[in-house]
Amino acid sequence: MIHFQLTPDDVRQLDREHQSYVTRRCANQTASKVYWYFLLPASIAGVAVVSGSFLVALFAFGLIWGARSIGDRWYRAQYAKNFYSDANLVTSLLPFQLELLPDRLILTSANAIHHQFWYSFRFLRETPGYFYLFFCPLSALGVPKSAFSSVADLEAFRNAVKSHVQQ
Repeated sequence: MIHFQLTPDDVRQLDREHQSYVTRRCANQTASKVYWYFLLPASIAGVAVVSGSFLVALFAFGLIWGARSIGDRWYRAQYAKNFYSDANLVTSLLPFQLELLPDRLILTSANAIHHQFWYSFRFLRETPGYFYLFFCPLSALGVPKSAFSSVADLEAFRNAVKSHVQQ
């Protein structure tokens, strides 16, 4: 039985690591190259032909790109402000209890009990501070390594999870 309680810094770090991993995993390099090397130049050329001026086309695409960049920055700022607010973090900061059984993992908090069978986990990813048990490529259960009282407990958890989760 493992007992742990996340701190606000743990929640932020878990979110940052998960977002970074998802971004790297889902970045489609082919689509990006098609956009930057084919679609964008072709669109600018098409607008230049229709408007009769290449400078007008560049100006129009500059306005569109600038507006989108400002909108993305605003959205990320709002997300960070709301996601990390005290009201939103209340359930994440409750104490957790993690129990490893032969056929499943049970995660318990004051307001929820999650039973996850071992076969529902697709893979394990380990970072310097956390274990991530992935249900699918975009969804994971994060367990902080600080939850373990000793290196032996950490190794026992690692070995138990690796014996159950397909790699």
